[in-house]
Order: sequence, then structure tokens, then C-alpha cells
Amino acid sequence: MNDIEKLDKNFIEKVFKEVIENLNANEEIISRYFASNYIQYVDGHHLNYKEFVQHMVVQKSLLHSIKVHIEHCIIENNSICTVHRVNAIKKTGEKIAIKVIAYFEVKDKKFILCDELTHLLEGDKKNQNIGSIK
Repeated sequence: MNDIEKLDKNFIEKVFKEVIENLNANEEIISRYFASNYIQYVDGHHLNYKEFVQHMVVQKSLLHSIKVHIEHCIIENNSICTVHRVNAIKKTGEKIAIKVIAYFEVKDKKFILCDELTHLLEGDKKNQNIGSIK
């Protein structure tokens, strides 16, 4: 089976669970799924791989828990497009809900690109940058 045949909803769910939902995910875990040349565009910001790792560390330092629910998922060749909801509880007890529309490209079983827009559904407006904080 080639890499494209293995791309399915289970793949993206596994990445979300191991990288986003796992508050102990470090660069070793992140590097299993994200290429060193990874680029992310989010809400007008540009993150390279190192900045993405930094973003994940800072984001996780603020959170008590996080859960991702995929509402829609389309996969074509090496591309994945999702609409997903992120529900989180900050260490302060504040609840946050974010709707994310994301386009991903995968090469050799690793993400090389993410282009996403986030929309804060619940929580203080100061949390609007939670998708790009670093």
C-alpha cells in the first residue's frame, strides 16, 4: 500500500489525538507526523516547523484539557480538508470552543502544509489567537 492509500479519517484522528489532545506531546511526538519543512498558515500568521512546535508547547502550557471533534473530512490524493471543533479548558477553568477549517498536505506520512482559519465560538475574545500563539 502506498502512502496515499493509507490516508483516511483514522489518520487525521490519530494525529489530532497524539499531537493536539495529548498535553504531553513534545517535539519527538510532533516530528512523527510533521515534516521538518512543515509550514502552517493560520489566521494571517505564518509558522515554520520550529515555530509550530513552539506554538504547541505554549498552547499546551495554558490548557488543562483539549478535545478535537471532526465534523467534516474530505481526502483526495495527498490532501486532507477538515472542518473540526476544538473544545478546551484552560488551567484557569475558562472554557474555549473553536471552529477550524483546515487544508492539509501530506508527504511520506507527514504533514508538510496546513492552511487554516479559526473562529472562536466560546470564550473570551483574548483567546482568538489560541490557534497561532507562540
